[in-house]
Amino acid sequence: MALAKNSDDSESVLFLSTDYGRSFRDISGKLANQGKRAQIHKYYNVKGFINHYVFSDIKNKCVYTTDNSGESFIPHCDVPFTPTTLLLNNLHPRHILGMDENDPYKQLYQSEDFGYTWRPIFNNVKAFFWGVQPFDHPLTVYVMEERSNGKSQIVKNRNQSSEVLLQDAIDFEVKGEYMFATLSKWLIGAPSNPNNQFWVSYKRQSFVKADFPITGNVSDYFVADASEGQLMVCVYHNNSANLYVSDIQGYRFSLSLERIVYFNPKIMQNNFWLRLYSNETFADLTKVSGVEGIYIASQQTSSLLDLEHQITLISYDKGGQWQRIQAPYQTLGRPCDLSLNCSLHLTQELSRLIPGSLATPILTQDSSPGLVIASGTIGSSLKGEPDVFLSVNAGISWRQVLSGNYMYASADHGGIIVAIHQFIPTNELMYSLDEGITWTRYKFVNESIRVYGLLTEPGENTTIFSVFGSGLIRHSWVILQINFLNLFNGVKCGPSDYYMWSANDNLPSEDGCLLGRITQYQRRYASVKCYNGEDFVRTAQVRNCTCTSEDFECDFGYEEDTLVLQNSSKSELICRRTPSLDSSKLNPVPSSCLPGTFYYFSRGYRKVAGDTCQGQDHHYAPLKYSCPVRESSAFLLVSTYRSVLMIDLASQTKTTIPLEDAATSPPAIFDYEKNCIIYVTLDKYLKTNCLGYNRNSTEVSLITSQMNFTAMAFEWTGRNVYFTDSLEDAIRVVNVDGRFELTLYNASNGVYRPNQIVLDPPHGYLYFVGSVDAGNQTNAIYRAVMDGSDKTVTQLVNTSVHYTTYLTLDAETERLYWIASTNNRLYYYSLSRRELSSYTGAVINRDISGIGIFKDLVYLVGSFSSFVYTMDKHRSDQGYSIMGIISSRAYGMVVVSNTSQHGRIEETFLHRNILVPIVSFLNYTVFKSICFFVCVLEM
Repeated sequence: MALAKNSDDSESVLFLSTDYGRSFRDISGKLANQGKRAQIHKYYNVKGFINHYVFSDIKNKCVYTTDNSGESFIPHCDVPFTPTTLLLNNLHPRHILGMDENDPYKQLYQSEDFGYTWRPIFNNVKAFFWGVQPFDHPLTVYVMEERSNGKSQIVKNRNQSSEVLLQDAIDFEVKGEYMFATLSKWLIGAPSNPNNQFWVSYKRQSFVKADFPITGNVSDYFVADASEGQLMVCVYHNNSANLYVSDIQGYRFSLSLERIVYFNPKIMQNNFWLRLYSNETFADLTKVSGVEGIYIASQQTSSLLDLEHQITLISYDKGGQWQRIQAPYQTLGRPCDLSLNCSLHLTQELSRLIPGSLATPILTQDSSPGLVIASGTIGSSLKGEPDVFLSVNAGISWRQVLSGNYMYASADHGGIIVAIHQFIPTNELMYSLDEGITWTRYKFVNESIRVYGLLTEPGENTTIFSVFGSGLIRHSWVILQINFLNLFNGVKCGPSDYYMWSANDNLPSEDGCLLGRITQYQRRYASVKCYNGEDFVRTAQVRNCTCTSEDFECDFGYEEDTLVLQNSSKSELICRRTPSLDSSKLNPVPSSCLPGTFYYFSRGYRKVAGDTCQGQDHHYAPLKYSCPVRESSAFLLVSTYRSVLMIDLASQTKTTIPLEDAATSPPAIFDYEKNCIIYVTLDKYLKTNCLGYNRNSTEVSLITSQMNFTAMAFEWTGRNVYFTDSLEDAIRVVNVDGRFELTLYNASNGVYRPNQIVLDPPHGYLYFVGSVDAGNQTNAIYRAVMDGSDKTVTQLVNTSVHYTTYLTLDAETERLYWIASTNNRLYYYSLSRRELSSYTGAVINRDISGIGIFKDLVYLVGSFSSFVYTMDKHRSDQGYSIMGIISSRAYGMVVVSNTSQHGRIEETFLHRNILVPIVSFLNYTVFKSICFFVCVLEM
C-alpha cells in the first residue's frame, strides 16, 4: 500500500498493489462513510499479519479497518476520541490501544474487536505500551499515568487489574526485555534543579536505579540501542552528551564515548534551527546489521552542533573501544593519514536534517551481512560534499563507489545495489551486481522526474525495486517498479557460487575475533552473475575464541587508559578508576556478605555483553574474596627498629606497636583474620602478637640459628609463613600454629641466595628474587608452586632485578612490581602478557626498603629517607608523591587490607589436587601425603 496526502490531511489518496508494485490502483473510494471520503492521517499494521491494516481519519474521528489486505474496509466513525495515535498488539492485531494526543484529559482507550467498540482504561496517560513476549502476557498494558500531584507513575494493567510499579516518573519506555524510566528527584542539599535518575527493569524484575559514573545533575537520558543484551544510553549533562554502555541487566554503566552527536528538542534550546526540522530525540549511532558488536557513531569535537565539528568513529566491540575509520587509499589523489586526523566520515541523522543537505543515512541490513553503504566525506571532519562509499566487511575497510549525493538500496540479499541521484531531475539510475565493483547506468523512464524514494520489499529478498517521485512541471505522483531478474538470464545461484565469509578476516584485532568468536556467513562470490532468490537461507558457522583483553570493557567506575609498553610499539589498554567517582561506590563489601561466604571484587573489567570467548578470562574476571568477619581500614605495616608502625590509609593516622624482641630482618607481616603481627625474634623464633580483642602471643621455634632469613610472606588460607634463607639457599614454610616446618626448594632446584618473596595463594604460585646460579651476581625473579609438588623453578625476568630488589604482587592486574636499585625506577612484569615495562616518570632518589599496592596506588617506604611515597600504578609517565613521614629507619613494609588476604583458591588451582593441613606432622615424608592449604569442598 502507498498513501499520498497533503500535510494538513485535507486530501489523501490510497494506492494498492497486489503484484509486488508492478501496478497500483486507487482504492481511496473504498474508505468512505455515508458517501463521504476519508481524509487519511496515518495507517498502521503489524509485522506477521499482512492482511490487517488500520487507517485513522482524525478530521472526521473515524477508524477504517481491513483484514483482507484492502479488498474491503469497515468504517468506525463512532470512535469516542480523535485517533491521533493508535497501537496494534503484535500478536493479537484486533486489540488496539488509542488516544488523542491533544485531549486535555489524556484518556487511553482500548478496542478488543478491531475498532468496533472502545472503552477508556486510563486517564492522564503520558505514554503507553503493549507487553512483550516472553516477558509479559501479550495483552498486558503498561502506561505512564500522571497523578493529581503532578507526578507520574508506571502502571501495569492486565484484565482490568492494575499494579503500580514505580512513582515519580517523567519518562517511560518498553523495549524487549528492558523497561526504562526517568525519575526526577529532589535531593537534600542539591541545587534548585531536581536530579534526573535512570531506572531499569530487566526481564520484568523490580525497577532498579542504574549507576552511572557521573557527578552533578543529569538533564536527560536517551536509550540509543537496546539490542544484543546490553543498553547504550546517551546521558546529557554539563551541556554535553556522553554514551554509556551497561552490563547485561542494565543496572551499571560505564563510559563508552564522550560527546556523541545527540539532540533533544525539549532541552537543547540553543539549537533553534534544528528544532525547526526535528521534534524527535535522536543520537547519531548506527548498529551494523547482520553482524554483532559493530557500531558507527558521530562525535562532536566542540560544543557546536555542525558538520565542521563532527567526526565519525567505529567500534568493533559494542562500544568498548572507538577509532577513526580508515579512508580508502588515495581517494583524494594522495594517502589519507590517520595520524594527521584524516579519515572517513559518514552522514547520519543530523546530516539528513541540516537544511540543503538531506543526506542519506547509513544503509545496513540483516539480509546482507557485511554490506554497508553510506554517504560521507574524507578529511578531518564531516564538512564537505558527500560521496558514496561502500564496505563489504562490516565497515572495516571502505572504497568510494560513486561521486555525489545519491539515495541507495539493495535487494536479493545484497546481490543487487541500486543508486539514484538526489535533488536533481533524473531518468537514470546506477546499479551493481558485484558488490559495487562495477556500475551500470540504466534509463528507467523517458521523462526525468524528481525522485523522493527508493524502496525494496521488506526483507530485501526479491529482485524488485520501487521508485517514488513526481513530475517536474506539476506535482503528480509517479510510482515505478524495476525488476532486475532478467539481468541474471534465469541463472539461480548454486552451492559452488558461495563461500564462507567472516568479518573477522579483516578485523584489526590480533586474533581476528569479534565478540569472542569467529562467525562465518555464506556469501555469493562477487564475480558470479546469479541471483540468490526469495527462498535463499544464509547459513552461518560459529567458533569461539580464547579470551583476550578485547573481549572485555571497562566496568562501572572505571575508564579507559592506554599504557605504552617499554621497548615495544604496542600499547596496553587498561581500565583505571574514574577519579571523579566516590571510591566508596567501588567494590564495597555487600551488606549481605556473611562470614564464610564470598563477594566479587571487580578488577575494572567486565566481559562485553554477548561475548562468548572461552579460556584465559580469569586474567580479567572479578576476584572472589571471602566476606570479612569485621570491616577494618586498610593500613601500611612498616617495620622499624624494635617496633612496627601502622599507618591508616584512609586517615593517615599512625600507631606504633613496640616489639622489643623483634629482629630487623625479615620485616614483620600481618594476619588480617586474627589481627596479629607476625615477626621473627632475635632468638630465631616465629612469634605472633595479636592486637585488640584477640590479645595473645605464640612462638614457634625456627630450629637453627644458622639460618639467615631475609624475607617472609604470609599464606592466609592455611596460616603458613614462607621464608627465604639466603645462607642455606632455601625457601621454607612453617605453620604459625606449629604443625609443621618444611624446606620446599633449595640449590638442587636452582635456588640461589633467595631474597624477597611474595605469594599468590589463589593461583598456587610463589615468586622470589634470587641469583641465576651459585656465585653469580646476576639476579632474576622466579616462579614456583607453593606446595613444592613441582620442583621446577621458572625464571621470569632478569632485567633491572638486583639482590636488594623489593617485590610485590598486584592481584587486580596480575603484575609483579619492584624498584630497581640501580636507577630507582619502578618496573612491572605482566604475568598474563609476559611483558616487562618501566615507569618513565617515576624516579625516587632514595633507598627503598618496602613496596606494596592498594587499589590504584603503589606505596613505597624509604629505608633512610623517612618518607612514604605513592605513585599511580596506571600512569607510567608520572612521578611520585610524598604521603607521610616516619620518625625512624624503615626495614620493610606490607599493605594490609580486607582484599590482601581474602581471595579464594581458583578452580584451576584446585584441579592440581593441592591439599590442606588438617593435622600436625613434622616428618617430611608423611607431610607430602597431606595438604597444607585450606580444605575446600569441590562441587
